[in-house]
Amino acid sequence: MLWALCAAFVLAGAAAAGATANTLGVVLWLAGYVVVGWAGVIGLFAEREAAFNYDFGVYGMTVDDLSTRHGGVSLGRFPPLYPRNTPVFTGVVAVIYLWTLLGLAVITPQSAVSDLRGGTLVTASVAAVGLALATETRDVYFGRRQFTDIGVQTPIRRALELLLVSALLIGLSQVSTEATGQQSLLICGGWAGYWLLRQRPGKFDHWTGRVASALRLSPDPQPAPDPPVSPEGRPQAVVETSQSAVWRGAIRATVTDDALLPAWILVFLSGGLAILFGATSGFSVARAALIPVIVAVPLLVLPVVPVKIAEYLFTHGAVEYRVYDRHIAAYAPILGATQWRLPLADVAVTSTNGDTVTVETNATMRILRHVSEPDRLVAALTAS
Repeated sequence: MLWALCAAFVLAGAAAAGATANTLGVVLWLAGYVVVGWAGVIGLFAEREAAFNYDFGVYGMTVDDLSTRHGGVSLGRFPPLYPRNTPVFTGVVAVIYLWTLLGLAVITPQSAVSDLRGGTLVTASVAAVGLALATETRDVYFGRRQFTDIGVQTPIRRALELLLVSALLIGLSQVSTEATGQQSLLICGGWAGYWLLRQRPGKFDHWTGRVASALRLSPDPQPAPDPPVSPEGRPQAVVETSQSAVWRGAIRATVTDDALLPAWILVFLSGGLAILFGATSGFSVARAALIPVIVAVPLLVLPVVPVKIAEYLFTHGAVEYRVYDRHIAAYAPILGATQWRLPLADVAVTSTNGDTVTVETNATMRILRHVSEPDRLVAALTAS
């Protein structure tokens, strides 16, 4: 609670030390990055299954394979980190991009730089917010095991709510007025009041989540999925995947994913125009034609590439195929969990195509990619 009080009244302390309203706005802007990063990181520990759906017409991304992975990565004294929550960073990167645009549009770079020259006050204020969130994470999120009760969307909703309030106060800090003392007092009071009412420790489950669920804007968090039980006994054969082949497949699948199609179209069009203008109108005009690529392509690429690579690696790379007396199972050592299992009695057809093994039953079909020894795996299946 001590750090929560420090975070609530940090702007009041900065104002008392002589900070202007513009400096308070810069503090809130920089603290926004801390809040977004914090929400994305602790969201990785949430045990509740999350549903991610990024679909905006021509720009969309599916992460079904990653969201169905069982198990988590052990981090020693910390709870397991769940790779299936990685898609949260797609939203985090987009929010950071928009937050940066907001700051550049509202807080002029010249005034921000001049305020940051006296960086001790700004650094101390932002650090107080970060320490408050870190302490709450240790004592509440981990200490009371709230990561078992909420989904990854809950800290994200909380961060977005805080960013909205911060954006309003940042706008207030840029209002031109002669009553600078009253302006700073309003900013400090709004920040402290909101933090004490909405950001106090233990309030991870905000009413915004219940309202969103009631309006069907977001699904209710589901319990963590139980992984399939590993077959009993020792496996007769264990066949791993080829990591080099997995990485090549991950890069190929990411580059050709439909989610990046708008980025490649933009690069092709802008590049063509740049070449055309460079040949006819000079370098300065050609450089202007590349501005859409510089501005828009990072927004399209940065949220997608890490998530798609992670999806591919944890789906096809972090797995080994184990053949038992009566079952074949896919086990992920890094996640410490069995991903699926099939009775050998149900296997009707097995076939290979390069390093890909297809296992068919009457009810389903499993495609095992990048198998390091496909012939040995098929031989173990047929022998059993």
